[in-house]
Amino acid sequence: MLCANITKGWDSTDKKIYNQILRQADKVVYISKQYTTGCMQARNRHLVDSSGVCLCCRTNPKSGTAYTVKYAQRKGLQVINLAA
Repeated sequence: MLCANITKGWDSTDKKIYNQILRQADKVVYISKQYTTGCMQARNRHLVDSSGVCLCCRTNPKSGTAYTVKYAQRKGLQVINLAA
């Protein structure tokens, strides 16, 4: 789940690692061709909608992660917070 130009501005080492991960993925879903306001929220909602469990590391109750965890809870997913 990503935007097609997510690596724009990354250094070559990070791009190499990212591309290695992509090659091992069973599935890659692009939310948009480029980064937009809201594309990360759309990514997170798609991940929750496609999952049976929410595994997170949430320490800030007012973060994007916290929003996603609340969305997962509303959807009835079991939430496992590794930071708890």
